[in-house]
Amino acid sequence: MSQDPLSLLVLVTSAAWLWLGWRWNRAISGLPCLPATPTQPKDGTTLSVIITACDEADTIEPALRSLLSQTLPGLELIAVNDRSVDGTGEILDRVAMSDDRLRVVHITTLPEGWLGKVHAMHRATEVATGDWILYTDADVHFSGEVLGRAVAHAEAESLDHLTLLPTMVSSNLLLDVTVMAFAQMLFHAIGMGTRKQIPFGAGAFNMVRRAALERSEGLEWIKMEVADDTGLALLIANAGGRSDFLVAIDELRVQWYPSLPAMFRGLEKNAYILVSQGKSLRMVGALLAGGLAVWGPALGPLLQPSLAATIIGSGALLVFVGVTLRLRLFLHSRPWAALLAPLGILLIGMVAMWSTFRTLRQGGITWRGTFYPLDQLIAGQRVKL
Repeated sequence: MSQDPLSLLVLVTSAAWLWLGWRWNRAISGLPCLPATPTQPKDGTTLSVIITACDEADTIEPALRSLLSQTLPGLELIAVNDRSVDGTGEILDRVAMSDDRLRVVHITTLPEGWLGKVHAMHRATEVATGDWILYTDADVHFSGEVLGRAVAHAEAESLDHLTLLPTMVSSNLLLDVTVMAFAQMLFHAIGMGTRKQIPFGAGAFNMVRRAALERSEGLEWIKMEVADDTGLALLIANAGGRSDFLVAIDELRVQWYPSLPAMFRGLEKNAYILVSQGKSLRMVGALLAGGLAVWGPALGPLLQPSLAATIIGSGALLVFVGVTLRLRLFLHSRPWAALLAPLGILLIGMVAMWSTFRTLRQGGITWRGTFYPLDQLIAGQRVKL
C-alpha cells in the first residue's frame, strides 16, 4: 500500500481498532459472574440498602418491591426522597407502611457544595445500621436472592467493595447500540482487563463494607464528583480496601435510559467533565481521535479505493464487530446488533459533543434541579479517566 495520507489513515485507524479489539477481548475474558452459592452470608452479617430517588414516581415502586422480595435476614432498606416534586415521596411512605424493613428519609433542601445524589447517599448512610451498605438506583430490579449471594461472596473473598453489572434493558435499537458502545468505551477508560485497572463502581449495585467506609475520608470526599459510583470505589481503594467487579445479568435488571434523547440528557452532566477534566483541548483531541478511528477504516478505501486498503480496513472492522458480538452474547443482548457497533461509537461521540456544548454554554451543569458551576465541579473531581 502506498504511503499517501489516506493509506496512512487506513493503516493507523485499523491498527487502533485491532488494539481496541484486543483490549475489549481481554476485558470480556475477565468478566466473572457472581457465584451461585452460597445464598446467605455467615455469622448474621447485616445489609443496609440505600435507594436515592429524585422524581422517580414511574419506577420506584417496582424497584422497591423487588428489593422487599429478597429474604436476606437483617435486611434494612432506606429510601431517600431527594426533593422530588412528583409523587415519589407519597409512594415511598405508602410502601413503608406495609413493610417495616423500609425507612424513608425526606430531603427538602440541599446544602451548598454538595451534589444532590451524593448528599442523599450521605444522609442515608448516617442512619444505616448494616455491616454492609449497598447504594442502588430507583429503577433497578433484583431477583435470585442476589443480596445474600453478594454479601456472602464479599465476605468469603475479604472484599471491602463490590460492584455488580446488571442487564441493561434498551427499548429501541439505537439506544441499544449506544449503551453497548458506552460499556465498551468504559472498559477501555478504566483499563478493564489490564494490570492498570482503576477501581470501578456502578450505580445499579455499589456495595461497601461499613468498616472500610468509616476508615476512609467519607462521602464528603466525593460530594462534588459527577461520577459518584466510581468515586465511591476510588474512595474505598484509597483507604486500602479491596474491590471487585462481577456480572449479575440474571439477577439484576435496569432500563438505564428510556430513550436515546434521555441518554443524551443524562450523560450531559458528566461526559465533558470526565474526559476534559476542565481542559477543553482534551475533549477536542478525544473527539477528533475518536472520529478518525471510527471512520478511517471505512472512508479511506471509499475515498481512494485499493485492494490493500479494503482488506486492511475491512479486517479491522470485522475484528471490532466480532469482539462486540462476543460481548453481546455474554450479556444476552441482541447479537445481530453487533453489526452496528461502529454506529454506537459514533453516537457516543455525539453524546460527548452534546455534553461539551451544553456544559460550556451554561458554564456548568444542572442536575436534579440544581445548577453547579464548572469550576466547582472541576475542583471536586476525583475520578480522572
